[in-house]
Amino acid sequence: MTDVPALRQHATTATAAVWTFSKPGRASLWPVSLVAPTGCPTLPRRITVSRDGSGTRIECLTERQSFTSWWKGAPEELFDLLWQCHYGNTLVQTQQADWQTLRSARDANRVTIRRLTPSRTEWTNVTADAEARHTMTADDRQRLHEAFGMLTSDGQLRGAMADKARQVDRLVDRAFALDVIRSAHTGSVIHITDAGCGKAYLSIALALALQQRGVVVHLRGIDANEHVVEQAMRAANYAGIEHASFECSTIAHATPIPTDVFIALHACDTASDDAIRLALTCGAQAMLVAPCCHHAIQRQLREHTVPEAVRPLLRDGIQRERLGDLLTDAIRREFIRGHGYAVGLEEFISLEHTGKNVLICAEQRRDAQIPSLEELRAFTSLWGVSSTLLEPHP
Repeated sequence: MTDVPALRQHATTATAAVWTFSKPGRASLWPVSLVAPTGCPTLPRRITVSRDGSGTRIECLTERQSFTSWWKGAPEELFDLLWQCHYGNTLVQTQQADWQTLRSARDANRVTIRRLTPSRTEWTNVTADAEARHTMTADDRQRLHEAFGMLTSDGQLRGAMADKARQVDRLVDRAFALDVIRSAHTGSVIHITDAGCGKAYLSIALALALQQRGVVVHLRGIDANEHVVEQAMRAANYAGIEHASFECSTIAHATPIPTDVFIALHACDTASDDAIRLALTCGAQAMLVAPCCHHAIQRQLREHTVPEAVRPLLRDGIQRERLGDLLTDAIRREFIRGHGYAVGLEEFISLEHTGKNVLICAEQRRDAQIPSLEELRAFTSLWGVSSTLLEPHP
C-alpha cells in the first residue's frame, strides 16, 4: 500500500517524472509562495510538473491562460507546496509505474493511492517545450481556434475548450505518425473521411496541418445531425480547407468512397462497428477509431454463458462494464486484423482529460498476420456474445 510519503519519494527521486494535479475543490488554495515562481496569479485548474535531467518545468492552466516556468528549488519542496493546495486528483507518472491519488473533497486527509502500470512511453526530453513537440504550428492552432469560436474576446483559449484543444493536438500528432501521412510531400493528394464527424475538430485540424505542408487534402465529413454538419462546413471554410464536403447521413447508410485516412471519434456503441465496416469498404490505408460506449456487448454478458473460471468477473456491475469494454475493442481489433491491417489499441490522452481515451490505430500491411474470422467467432462464442461486425451485412 503506497502512502503519501512514499508517493512523494517516487515523484521526486525518479530519473524522469510527470506530476499532474487537477480537480481543485472547496478546500483548495493557492499560496503566495507559488505566485511568484510560477507567474500564475490565481489557483490553476490543472498543474503539470515535468522533471528530468534538465530541471523541473511547471505548467499552470487557469480558466483563461497557461503559465510556464522553471522551478529553482528542490523538487521535494515543490511537491509539498502543491500537495498542500488540496487538489482532488494527483497523477504521478514515472518509467516504472503510475500512481493515481484521489483526495476527499470533505476531508483532505482522506487519501486513496493506487499503483498502476506505466501509461507514458516517451521519456526523451520530458521538460522540452510542449509546443515544440506538436505537429500543428502556432498559426495553425490560432486559425483552428478562431474557426471553432474557441477564443475569448481578448484572444485567449476558453477554459472550457482547453481539454478539447489538447485532444486535437495529440490526435493530429498521432495521425502524422501514420505511414500514409509521413510519406506525403508537397503536391501529394490525401483523402480523409471523418465518420460521425460532429463539428470535425480533428479532421479539419489534420487537413489544415497537411495543407500548410503543401499536401492537397480532400476532406469528407459524415454526420446524422444536420446542424453540426452546417457548423463543420462553416469552420472548414473559415480555416481555408479548399476541398471539404460534409453530408447529413448515418454512418451505416453512407456511400463508400475511396479514402486514405479514415477517422471515427466517439461514434456511439455499434456506430463504431458501422464506421469500421465503412472504412474497410472504402479501402482505407489507415484508421483512427476512438470508440464511445460499449453497451451492445455489455448487455450480453451473463455469468451462466461464460466459462466457470471467469464468472467472478461478472459479479459486479462495474466489472461487467469494464470487461464489456475490453471484449468489444478486442473483437474490433481482431476483425480489422482479419482484413489485413496491423492494429493496436492506444491511450491517446491522459484519463485526466477524458475517460474515452482508447484509440484503435490500424494501417494496411501486406505482411500482416491475418487471423481467421472463424477464430474470432470462436472467441465471441466463448464469452457468450455476438458482434454486429460478424453479422451478415447487405
